[in-house]
Amino acid sequence: ITTPPTANSIPDQLTCSSTPNVGIFDLDVISPLINANTTANTITFHNSLAEAFDNTNPLPNIYANISNPETIFVRVTDNVSGCNSITQFNLVVSTIPVAAVSVSSNTICEGSAVTVTFTGTPNAVINYNINGGTTQTATIGASGTFSFNDSPTIATTYNLTNVKMNDSGGNTICTSPLNDSETVSVVSLPTATISGTANICSGSTATIDFSGTPNATVTYTINSGPNQTINLDGAGLAILVSPALTANTTYALV
Repeated sequence: ITTPPTANSIPDQLTCSSTPNVGIFDLDVISPLINANTTANTITFHNSLAEAFDNTNPLPNIYANISNPETIFVRVTDNVSGCNSITQFNLVVSTIPVAAVSVSSNTICEGSAVTVTFTGTPNAVINYNINGGTTQTATIGASGTFSFNDSPTIATTYNLTNVKMNDSGGNTICTSPLNDSETVSVVSLPTATISGTANICSGSTATIDFSGTPNATVTYTINSGPNQTINLDGAGLAILVSPALTANTTYALV
């Protein structure tokens, strides 16, 4: 009695393609995974179990799948005895992954946060860096997004450099270099002060001086009344002359 040759079980064979659901597979590379002794055995690939059993219609070495996933049946035949074994595996095609980066705002005030969002192929792995620093890795979720919040204190650029698809073992199926970035500018918090004439004669006017960040809008009140505004000029200054006053009056910076 002759023992049939070994036909190893192998995991799904994965590839990426720009054509949805259609990829190119080199079956000749897969043969030694099924049985390492490719000299003593003949290894053929078939579309159905019946064809593998009958050893008919073998597939070409370079093969484009006809469904996704597609089950392939493999026959290992001993060249001397003619004994054979049959196994099967799947061909799986993934679309070449894509990704892009965006931010919730390109300008924020100092102390504020920005949301950085990466969108792209679900389950793709991205590489990115912040201001050209250490490469960081993240996985785009099943919804097609990955995001995080950051609170930069200086102008900061988020650079997306690469996207790839991995198999279940963490091995890269395909990868695409990227050059996408978003920059967030950080604006310092505006400042303002108020000063002016402290004592006047009844019926006289007072001069109120505002100073601070150039072109800022300053809010103030008179005797705790409704908010009023005044705009600072390019030098960061604004002057307000009161009407003739006959009672103590408080100008307060809001």
